[in-house]
Amino acid sequence: MRTFAVALVLASVAIAAPAFADVPAPVGVGMGAGAVPLVWSPALIAKVKTQIGIDEARAAALQPILARDIASRDSLQADATALDNIAKEEDKQAAEFKAMAELATEKKQRQEFNQFSNEMEGFSKRSEESAKNNREAARALNEPIRHMQAQIARHLARAAALKTALANNS
Repeated sequence: MRTFAVALVLASVAIAAPAFADVPAPVGVGMGAGAVPLVWSPALIAKVKTQIGIDEARAAALQPILARDIASRDSLQADATALDNIAKEEDKQAAEFKAMAELATEKKQRQEFNQFSNEMEGFSKRSEESAKNNREAARALNEPIRHMQAQIARHLARAAALKTALANNS
């Protein structure tokens, strides 16, 4: 029985050994005086090259998404500035209509000028609210932009590290 168990263990080791052929030795282990560096197998080299391509492709695929997010944020900020300027102009027009209402001699004219003034003040408030919403939406894009930039950097860093490892071990 004991002989059978020993034979079974040896057979298991013999069968499992080829499965470990593609696994690289840890860097720096066993590299004493006179040691011979291990060379990666062709299968492992192919896997590493494939992963480099995958990481570079992912970074490239994320670049246009990042560019659109940045363009959207910048557009929202520009729109907010434009809406602020429109609101200021509408406030100015409201004040002008109010001044005209005060100078009007007829009641109907005063009412019309006050109505115009009130409408311009309403337009101004809506323009200010839209500008505020655009600024908030632009700020909300900052976090996804930072996340996307970090994700791209991680993919490129991993590809660079794999390229270095490949150069050192092939």
